[in-house]
Amino acid sequence: MDGKTAFCLKFKKKDEKPMRHKIRILIVIFVICISTVISAKAQTVLDGSVGTAGKLKLPGPDFDINAEYGHQAGQNLFHSFQQFNVSTGGSATFRGPDSVRNIISRVTGGEVSWIDGTLRSAIPDADMYLLNPAGLMFGANARLDISGSFHVSTADYLRMGENDRFSAFAEAREGDVLSVAPPSGFGFLDRNAGSISIEGKGEITPEVWGGDHTNWGSWLKDNDPGFAPGLAVGQGKNISLISRGIDISGTYFVPQGLAPESVGANLTAPEGRISLATVKSAGEVTLNDSDLKVTEPVEGKPVEGDVPAGQSGNITLSHGAKLDADGMGEGGSGSVLIRGGNFLMDTAAQILSEPVHGDGGKIDIESDMLILKNESEIRGNTYGTGKGTDINLHASEEISIAASRIKNGSFYESPDAGDGGTLSMQARGISVADGSRLGGESYGAGKGGDISINASESLAVSDRSWIETSATTRSTGQAGDISVHTATLTIENMAGIKSETRGAAQGGKITISGPAPQEDDAAEKIALSGEGGLILAAASGKGNAGMIRIIAEEMSLTDSASVGTSTDGEGNAGEIKLQIGRLKLGKEASVASESRYPAVNIQIFDDIDALYELTASEEGDIAFVRNGGGEIPAAFIRTLTGQWIEISDNMRNIADLTELDMLTMSAIMGIIQIEGGEVALVENIGGGTPGLYVYDGFGIWIEIQKIYNTEEVSLREEFVSLEGDIVQTVDSEGITRHFVDTGETWIGFEDIHTVGDLTERDRLTPRTGDVAKVADAGDATSGSFIYDGKEWVKFFMTGSAGKITVNAEEITLEDDSSLSTASSGGVSAGTINLNTGTLRLSDRAGISSAGEAIGDAGSIAVRTEGDIVLRDEAWLNTATSGQGMGGDIVLEAESLRVGNSAHVSAESKSESGGGDAGTIIVETENSVTLSDKGSLTTESRGAGGGKIFVNAGNSVYLLNGQITGSVARGEGKGGDVRIASEFVILNHGQITANADAGDGGAVFIVTDSYLKSSDSKITATSRRGNDGVVRIEAPDTDISADLIPPPGDFIDAARWMKTPCAARGGEKTSRFVLGGRDAAPTSPDDWLLGPSLWFDDDSGAGFK
Repeated sequence: MDGKTAFCLKFKKKDEKPMRHKIRILIVIFVICISTVISAKAQTVLDGSVGTAGKLKLPGPDFDINAEYGHQAGQNLFHSFQQFNVSTGGSATFRGPDSVRNIISRVTGGEVSWIDGTLRSAIPDADMYLLNPAGLMFGANARLDISGSFHVSTADYLRMGENDRFSAFAEAREGDVLSVAPPSGFGFLDRNAGSISIEGKGEITPEVWGGDHTNWGSWLKDNDPGFAPGLAVGQGKNISLISRGIDISGTYFVPQGLAPESVGANLTAPEGRISLATVKSAGEVTLNDSDLKVTEPVEGKPVEGDVPAGQSGNITLSHGAKLDADGMGEGGSGSVLIRGGNFLMDTAAQILSEPVHGDGGKIDIESDMLILKNESEIRGNTYGTGKGTDINLHASEEISIAASRIKNGSFYESPDAGDGGTLSMQARGISVADGSRLGGESYGAGKGGDISINASESLAVSDRSWIETSATTRSTGQAGDISVHTATLTIENMAGIKSETRGAAQGGKITISGPAPQEDDAAEKIALSGEGGLILAAASGKGNAGMIRIIAEEMSLTDSASVGTSTDGEGNAGEIKLQIGRLKLGKEASVASESRYPAVNIQIFDDIDALYELTASEEGDIAFVRNGGGEIPAAFIRTLTGQWIEISDNMRNIADLTELDMLTMSAIMGIIQIEGGEVALVENIGGGTPGLYVYDGFGIWIEIQKIYNTEEVSLREEFVSLEGDIVQTVDSEGITRHFVDTGETWIGFEDIHTVGDLTERDRLTPRTGDVAKVADAGDATSGSFIYDGKEWVKFFMTGSAGKITVNAEEITLEDDSSLSTASSGGVSAGTINLNTGTLRLSDRAGISSAGEAIGDAGSIAVRTEGDIVLRDEAWLNTATSGQGMGGDIVLEAESLRVGNSAHVSAESKSESGGGDAGTIIVETENSVTLSDKGSLTTESRGAGGGKIFVNAGNSVYLLNGQITGSVARGEGKGGDVRIASEFVILNHGQITANADAGDGGAVFIVTDSYLKSSDSKITATSRRGNDGVVRIEAPDTDISADLIPPPGDFIDAARWMKTPCAARGGEKTSRFVLGGRDAAPTSPDDWLLGPSLWFDDDSGAGFK
């Protein structure tokens, strides 16, 4: 201890000055002491065990470490230090001949090394190895100036080649061989070793970046990279940290009201590799060209294998810590390899490996526990032609991701864009919570990265978190696929799993199954709950949405949760395949596939003030203002941020979206000027389709949608439109109509024709307004055309909804839940096929397939080994409310029971020009029972009624139930009803096939036994047309042969007439009373209610 240090320790204040002055003096003395102690420790001392210099204290703070201070063996230059420290602003420069490839240094004095200056190598391309078992601490100002790789460790020895060691602690160093073999691994003995820490500068507060700078960004530009340099190596070189424990804290900034952002990087290896590994017990860490392996010694020999849980040390990245292996050149990005016990990323920590033109490497993390929280992030996106970085996360216990992100997208819009890398996660349990995001997007021709999750016990996604892949508007590459393998999946509270395509690209598939590798392995339980909890595959452009496939023993959805596929673009919605043991849908939950028009509107306002009072609106909504200023009307479009931009009359013609992007960049850079509200007509936004966009004045273009909802067609004429655009109107009576811009005028739909191809379309003899739905419009996709009186004009139509197929042992829907397909603008709604042991619907739950506009409803087929039961206002329905055809319903079961106002129905709701209602076919082995207002119904308001076929093995029983096939208005013919069963029983039941102006339908009943109450009705009438036919084929059975006649003296009163009543008054008597018929109807053609019988004797006992 030197004199200054001794002074600090012995100082005692004897002065009697006021306390405030004393405190000031103490603070000054404390600062001097701390500075002196650090200065005393910031020294580098040779221990004399290597080389000829002996023990030597090197002069600093800039230390020159010459070759003669160590020993060279082959390409290895060895150094040995008792102490090794570099103070702030200081440096340590290693020198030697160019023949050196590895600078290998150890610190043997048992003290932690503190490095807050520069480590430099004057030897070209030499790798640097620094070992100190006591530990190493790197300050916020530490940096590297080397042309090779950098490896730092608290290992006890460095393995050289296969058999030699270079030991880093005094007890073992005498037997060391200074080997010519290259370093091959880091060895740990069963003794306590230190850890490695790297410090950043923490949070950058306004006090740090204030002064002459107006914001932190401009300040950082002036100070980066000098402000937070970190440890960085050259292109293609490596950094390794090998220790018992690793703690890295970084530098970060918190924008006002936003999440923390990392500044600078702690470790940087562009196109190279960053390796972190920790071992608490005896073992070795081996580095090779492609991997990082932790091994355990067995009987003195290191063997490969997973280190048992608890045997690896912890690794922490926090407070803006960053590991950066990005690559801008042809070599792609580098890799980040991490092996540890508990691995934690906290508070804006980041791991990056993002390539541009070359392929990405890999981010590979193996640990016991793996935790990301508080805006931490792992990114492996690609920004060019190279394939994105693969991200592999493996934990022996759990992976927890909270308020953090993992991204693996393809962000290059060029046709030669690279595919995104794969995100793979494996653990016993995985949780994704607090607004976390996993997955990536495709912005160009590259496929979005796939996601593969294997949680052997459980996967939980909650609290607005998403596992998602997507293909954006400009993308032609497919969105990534998502596969989940787990025993238990829980999704709740506005969270979910989603695959989406918004352009011409195809959506990704979503597959969920059990943890075993077999393709058909079933998850034990899948539960979705809470509003917004969903599994979704969606499309909003020309691309088709992906398919959803789920295999599970049990699946439940409740509280508005949903599984669905959808499209509001020209692509089709995806198929849903559920292979479930027990499927249960509860409170307002749904399984659905939809094709729907975009929900954008045109509204009218008197003035600007009224417009600005509007709170509920969507991006792309249009507002027509009668007085937009100076009594001149104007049209406005809503931006994503809620602003209203007036649509200008100025229009630019643009070839494609790429040219539109270039135009935007020119405007942002000030090369050209584009006024807010200016319109761009883009000739090809994908697949040869044109589009209209409005500039918001800030670099964003808002698309004018191809269909709008409004009260009047005239409102749509107030701003620019394209041939084929659509207006959907709803009048005061609730009738929906559609009109198409033919380029000259707006024409409404008339008759609908469905044809196979364009040749078949051209053979039609259409009238103005007729629509042709073409299955193959020439580009292997469907299309819709309207005839304008001269030619066919193609118009915007969404794709078809997807099919839903469920194979299950039990299916239960209750409490307003639903399973449905729907088409509001496509060719057809998807079919629904249910194959199950039993199907039960209750409490207003339902199964439906519906078509609107020109879309056909899909069919519903239910096949069960047991019963189909609908009660308490449940429903099973197909319907068309436009010009499309209704869907058929086929039910096959042991028995069908429909009661308590439940119904099975096929409807055509359009008042005029609508398609016919679908057909209902019921086949049961046993019975069909309709009770308490339960019904089988086909109904048409302005088209033909559908048919109903019922074939029951035992009985058809209507107890206050009904079967109807009717047309409410128009000239459509009533639907036919055909029933075949051994018994047909109507008790307060109805069977009808009535019509309005058309002919009544036909009712045919074939049965062995036909029984009907007096108030039951079977009709086939027409209010203005011809009545239909009612035919009942049942045998006239004489049942007298089966009755036993009573004996002739069954009622013989003669012996009672012989004795006067008075004479019998004292005898024991019994009474037999024949009562009335309890107010039963006395109609001669009705069943009569039996009387009550009362038997009594003198004892008072009796029975009824």
